[in-house]
Amino acid sequence: MKTASRTNRSPWHRKLVIIAGSLLMSALETKRLTFRRWTPADAEDLFAMYGDPETMRYIGPGNVSASVEVHREDKSAVYDAHEAYGGFVLAAVLRETGRPMGTALLKRIPYSQGEEGEPQVEIGWHINRAYWNQGLGTEMAEMLLREGLTRFGRVVAVAYPENGASLRVMEKIGMTRVGLTRRYYDLEVMMYESGPVDGMPEGLPS
Repeated sequence: MKTASRTNRSPWHRKLVIIAGSLLMSALETKRLTFRRWTPADAEDLFAMYGDPETMRYIGPGNVSASVEVHREDKSAVYDAHEAYGGFVLAAVLRETGRPMGTALLKRIPYSQGEEGEPQVEIGWHINRAYWNQGLGTEMAEMLLREGLTRFGRVVAVAYPENGASLRVMEKIGMTRVGLTRRYYDLEVMMYESGPVDGMPEGLPS
């Protein structure tokens, strides 16, 4: 049941949530990666990933970016919206080179048309094809699972059934297979979940 404290949060409360989220994100890192917001200055790296048909084959409906210009837009408002409830969409940056190589996602998962339910949070990782098969997906996923369970108590992950690489990562980090579903993204996906953790709430604030 929703409470007044959840539904009537003040703008100041949301600002504090964003600030707290920013502080948490400043500490996010793995052995080979650091994480920060994407910026318009990263347009070339974004286009190298989201403009590649092979990379996009297993991401959403597979829509490939038409040009680098679409990535020069300032997406701060989008990032703020995710951070307001404790989520994020961040660039994964290689320590060795300082170049972004992928996207780390901890965010609300969209229901398919005609489906509804309590808000749920998903973890996801997009990787530039030049960095495949180096264990970076597992490294990102382990961080995302840890952060997701710490912040929300329960997370899900979805992938195309034929995306064996992502399914293996979900298994490797200890997530539990739920099965095929069409509840999300208007697509048939294989769903995994993890949590709840003792003492942590399920789901995320509405």
